[in-house]
Amino acid sequence: MSSSSITLAARVGLLCLGCILSLGSAAQAQTMVAADQSVAPGKLFEVRDTGLANFFTRWTSFEGSPVQNRIGSIAIDNGQHYFYCSGLDGCVFEYNGKDELRTIDVRGQVRHVALDRQANILYYSIVETPQDGQALADGVIGAYDLNTHRPTKTFRIAQADLKGEFYGAIAAGNGQLYLATDSVVYSYNRGNWGEVFRSGGDVIRGLAVAPWGQTYFVDGAQGVFAFEKNGAATKVSTLNTTSLTHIAWLPEAAPAAGGSKPAPLANPPVEGVKTGDSGAPQVGTVQVQRPAATSSIQGNVQGLSAAQRAGVRVTLTSELGFARAVGIDARSHFMINPLPAGKYIVSVRSEDSSIRFANSSQTIDLGDRTSQQVLFSVQGTRGDRVPLPATSSIQGNVIGLAAARVNRTFVSVVSHNGSVRRQLPLDSRGYFMADRLPAGNYTVSIIDQSGGQIGRAQEVTLAAMTSQQVILQVR
Repeated sequence: MSSSSITLAARVGLLCLGCILSLGSAAQAQTMVAADQSVAPGKLFEVRDTGLANFFTRWTSFEGSPVQNRIGSIAIDNGQHYFYCSGLDGCVFEYNGKDELRTIDVRGQVRHVALDRQANILYYSIVETPQDGQALADGVIGAYDLNTHRPTKTFRIAQADLKGEFYGAIAAGNGQLYLATDSVVYSYNRGNWGEVFRSGGDVIRGLAVAPWGQTYFVDGAQGVFAFEKNGAATKVSTLNTTSLTHIAWLPEAAPAAGGSKPAPLANPPVEGVKTGDSGAPQVGTVQVQRPAATSSIQGNVQGLSAAQRAGVRVTLTSELGFARAVGIDARSHFMINPLPAGKYIVSVRSEDSSIRFANSSQTIDLGDRTSQQVLFSVQGTRGDRVPLPATSSIQGNVIGLAAARVNRTFVSVVSHNGSVRRQLPLDSRGYFMADRLPAGNYTVSIIDQSGGQIGRAQEVTLAAMTSQQVILQVR
């Protein structure tokens, strides 16, 4: 995809705990993990008959960035590399057992990922969340070759050509690429998408193909469903989750050089979850390595005209003498990352000597896995009283809402100072987004057509250039 930019992000670690899942017959017993998009920081859960257990937790902090520290969709290759996206931003991350890499970074909302293990092709879908009652936009499925580390193909998905609404649910398996609307599953064959399954009334939120070839879907709440050979959808499991968005299976452990499987790794017990006494081997555990550079410094330079921005540089100097300089973008924004924790001097200068800054140098004490905001301003533009730009957002979804009530339900976003009052419609799955918000304190609540509150409100403190995720429950 020509619009894709492949970048390397901050190296971070993951905390990994393990258990075992058995779903279906003994012949099909294999470790499965589940993603719940509502959980922050992002986690994968391993599912077994005794309950859910943490499989791993993301350590990355994206404070001050639109990137969300959540896991909404997961794909796993044969070498137990993990590829995942939050479903709320434009990134796909890869965890290789040591570091987290930003493998794909695009303009758009990446919803789901899927992996063709045989061809080593990673697929990702892009569908934007509708704004202000707009129709659901057409989608895109991108293909990324993990051998060459290059995008290879783009599929344009027209909503008008499908039955139901496509919110990005995709899967790969059995030599096929699949997509799903909220009610119908399609497979790709010779340039066309052909219908293969119907959900029978249950909402399809995430799609997956098991290693033994059976197709599964999750409903975005707690249900796991399997498509049978006759095309019928059967509920096979109910998980203790809030917003179940995807499932995936770990590959079986590869044989060691001598022909035998490696010895199982010991795992610590999971608090609040029974581990059982079956003696089943623990798989999927990785060594934790916490890298040093996990933080960032970002901010804005206020009071510049468009012509003045080109000559402005922001320089960071560490107490150890490390120095790094960056420019600013069209919105006068800058970011320097990844950075280790420590003390830094951040300064701004312009090639135009006539431009003077009211606060040209600031000292920052940067913590581990944090993002610090810095504001500079041109002298004579009210200094540091210049308000931060309205570049933040509040987004999320409403759960516990019957499908028939979606069109009659709204989300109210009101700032405490009264400067912002938004009434947002929900899409067909209960999602909403309020963007271009200034930093501040907000009350977010669910209301009906008459304006009456029908759920518990939440208070949100929104920093500049951040995005907050909110899960609202209808009472």
